[in-house]
Amino acid sequence: MENQTELKWYQKPTGVIILLIFFFPVGLYLMWKNELWTKQTRWIVTGVLALVVIANAGNDKNSNSNSGIGSDSKITTSNTLSANDAQQNKNINSNQESTNNSSPNESEKISADKTKGLSAELLGNYHGNQPSYFMKNQYGDDMVINGNKVSVPSIDYKFLIKENSIVSLQQINLDDNSRVYYDGTYKIISEESTIIKIECTLSDGQGSKPTYLLTINKSDKKGICTGNNEPEFNIEKNK
Repeated sequence: MENQTELKWYQKPTGVIILLIFFFPVGLYLMWKNELWTKQTRWIVTGVLALVVIANAGNDKNSNSNSGIGSDSKITTSNTLSANDAQQNKNINSNQESTNNSSPNESEKISADKTKGLSAELLGNYHGNQPSYFMKNQYGDDMVINGNKVSVPSIDYKFLIKENSIVSLQQINLDDNSRVYYDGTYKIISEESTIIKIECTLSDGQGSKPTYLLTINKSDKKGICTGNNEPEFNIEKNK
């Protein structure tokens, strides 16, 4: 028998077809080297693969171009957003700095206006007598109980105005000499060149919490005391 040379797998048509599909350069080389199929068939296969390679190259180029445009667009958008964010942050920081620069001064001024005490020359004891009167209701009419008006005896007032916005009050009933004591604080309501008004908020610790407005002349230390539904009366600082 004649010795027959057995073809290797990559020399067989099936092996070459597999290489043409998965690794066409090697497949083309083996197809032409082993002269598989007719020459016309080999040229057709070569032309088809060449067209496939050209088409893929065009797609890759378009994809890279689109990717570059998208990246540029993203970069431009990102830069625009970053610029806008930076400007907004700058405006916010500027507003915060402006607020931080102005707020403490304004707050300190408001706080000082509300809590500052009187000058040393205005501190001390202010005395006055409130004359007897008939109690008034919330409408300003005389209060009547069992057909009788309710009379309030004359009261001696002594306000002791201290430092740190502290005030105390002693009331003496001039009919029976009974006494009531109040403690509290005061605040300046308004102040002009010659007149100052302070509001005294007091409590006797047993539920009575009267409020009095003292209008004091700075020069002679005289003034007027005004209560709720009570007659005004004159006060004067003791010398």
